[in-house]
Amino acid sequence: MKKISLEDKIVDRKILSDLRAFPSEVVLGGDLTLVASQRASEYHQKYHQQHKDQINAQKKQDYYERVEEYKARQRATNLERKKLVLSYYGGRCACCGEIRYEFLCIDHIEGGGNKHKKERNNAPIYGWLVKHDFPEGFRVLCWNCNSSLGAFGYCPHQLEEI
Repeated sequence: MKKISLEDKIVDRKILSDLRAFPSEVVLGGDLTLVASQRASEYHQKYHQQHKDQINAQKKQDYYERVEEYKARQRATNLERKKLVLSYYGGRCACCGEIRYEFLCIDHIEGGGNKHKKERNNAPIYGWLVKHDFPEGFRVLCWNCNSSLGAFGYCPHQLEEI
């Protein structure tokens, strides 16, 4: 690839402005925006290293000024993820048929929920299920049925059917 200086070639104004901030040679035949973004990335990494304490202090201040907004956004995201997972696995309690999402949760069909929680390093189950493309071995139960199965090994709804 032939290298040229910026003065030898007229390039897109946006790319040119990016490259002026990081003057050097441009590689012909390559993507000029890629060259600019790589140089910008190097500059930002160096800047962040040099000003780490100031940046962290500003982030902390910004967080505390907007903490309620962040928490509200996180709650909304978590709720949407929960609804997505519950609907994928059937959207109703497999034992009693409860459909209100406020009462529903995910159950490990073969047990082992505590072991699995430790393997996930206590990461939330809904995000883990989405990330791992909704694996088999899980079902939807309501809190009552799930708690009863965990505490007693059976659900009272199962006894009613007998």
